[in-house]
Amino acid sequence: IMRRNLTADIAHELRTPLTILRANLDELQVKTRDADQVIIANLQDEVLRMSKLVKDMEILALAETGNLRINKNQVRLEAVLDRIAPVLPEFEGRGVALEITLEPNLPEIMADPDRLLQVFLNLLSNALVHSPEGSKVFIRGAKKESFIEILIIDQGAGIDPAQLPYVFERFYRADTSRSRREGGMGLGLAIARSLVEAHGGQIGVESTVGQGSIFTFNIPIAN
Repeated sequence: IMRRNLTADIAHELRTPLTILRANLDELQVKTRDADQVIIANLQDEVLRMSKLVKDMEILALAETGNLRINKNQVRLEAVLDRIAPVLPEFEGRGVALEITLEPNLPEIMADPDRLLQVFLNLLSNALVHSPEGSKVFIRGAKKESFIEILIIDQGAGIDPAQLPYVFERFYRADTSRSRREGGMGLGLAIARSLVEAHGGQIGVESTVGQGSIFTFNIPIAN
């Protein structure tokens, strides 16, 4: 509990100075010479990256303490997946295909569309990082008893069995050879787990080294 509170406190304390720094950089960019624009743009990129980290830490801390607001409504899975369009250029840029296959006539689920969208974006971002050019990432959805079960399947290098129990831990990265900039800060999967559990669902992963990984989560069907 103390660690969770510390995460929330750090995120809160960082938010304000980052906001001020970003505002000052925006103002400087307007006033400075062209030669300085690259430096300022690089600084802005770092501020944006840190701001995202702070936001992720806040979400994780709220979710782990049961204080994250989840606005559940009856929603169709297809409507949530229609909103993943912003990540498609990233897949195209890396030469990775994204294929979606849903069981016909899926019932509505009880979910917060925005939070569920973040689960998809986090899992897809993770899959893309580990997918070689020319491979595919698959999204599968089907009804399983009182849940809709969703699979995110990649054709990457896979995860060592010894690392599987830790992939959803905060700040954990299975591929330590990747930089923080390329592979993220290691919060995406932890946030995905917290958001799925906040919906009353479960999330897990199976992986085979050399063949890829399958992340599976479920969301309750609306009554």
